[in-house]
Amino acid sequence: MAISSSNIPCIRFINTQNYRNLKGQFDLKNFSIFIGSNGSGKSNLISCLKFLKDCIIPEYNESRGVSSFESAVSLFGGESILDNTIESPASVNFCYGFSGLSALSKNLQDSVVLDLKIYVDNNKTFIKIKEESLYRPDTRVDDEQNQKQKPFYYYQFHNREVGKGVIGVYNDSTKKTRFEHLSEISSISLGLEIIPRLLEKTSLSHEETIVYTVRREIIEQISQWQFYNANNMNLKAIRNAEHKMGPSDIYLSSSGHNLPTVIANL
Repeated sequence: MAISSSNIPCIRFINTQNYRNLKGQFDLKNFSIFIGSNGSGKSNLISCLKFLKDCIIPEYNESRGVSSFESAVSLFGGESILDNTIESPASVNFCYGFSGLSALSKNLQDSVVLDLKIYVDNNKTFIKIKEESLYRPDTRVDDEQNQKQKPFYYYQFHNREVGKGVIGVYNDSTKKTRFEHLSEISSISLGLEIIPRLLEKTSLSHEETIVYTVRREIIEQISQWQFYNANNMNLKAIRNAEHKMGPSDIYLSSSGHNLPTVIANL
């Protein structure tokens, strides 16, 4: 299995806890190759990336009454996402680290982390977002009360109470950041996806909410992710396909039928 990322911004690591047989942190370079036996977790690693994309960029109509998060969980495996050695109720945790965002700098050492905790109930039938936050681990602010340093949070949702959270707001006149409280935050929708809708209920502008630019860059990157499974490709269709030059065949289709065209365009 290979993961390629030739342009910045890019994803730099995935960290999981209690997710099937995939545990710990996996660091990614511009080109990463993972080798392992069947059942070692290679496909699960790809599924973590596809799950995030499905949460944010759904391939269906939300008018059907199902959120993109609910649909993504279903495609992700539903209740089976929980490690079978862990008793429910429990949380399945995912951390995605991104770097190279122009909203920060082009320094690859600067990073933003999306931390997501998903709650699975006793019967493993109800799944919702338990906690979600977006923060910069490389930017520290002093905590005067505890005299400790902690990451700077762009937002934190559901961490103290379900449906509530805070979002970072920049004051141009004071050159300081404060946290604005938000409520009625859905626990079945990814905050990274619904932030524009949440802001519509406030008097805050996109310029004030510093997460807005960072969020846009992350989503632009995620939207370019492509996923392939050789087991699903139609070898007969690939052999019989006639290549046709055109800008629409830049990416390989999931079935692989346009492989000759993609290669010709490359």
